[in-house]
Amino acid sequence: VLVLPETLEIIEGDAFKNCKALVAVTIPNGVKELSGNVFEGCTALSQVTMGQNTKYSKTVFHGCPNLKDIVRI
Repeated sequence: VLVLPETLEIIEGDAFKNCKALVAVTIPNGVKELSGNVFEGCTALSQVTMGQNTKYSKTVFHGCPNLKDIVRI
């Protein structure tokens, strides 16, 4: 499980690309945007929790076949 700091505002590029061990991530409400291929190829990723206002592109979760839930809080 990955829990990011509350002060984080943007996650970009290939920050966690191809991280095969990542199963779940909680993105703080302060994060306004996920851009690029942040979680591309994270094949074990099955759950993402993020704020209602977090924007993300289509490529952020490309290649995450086990992603079942994106929970908005």
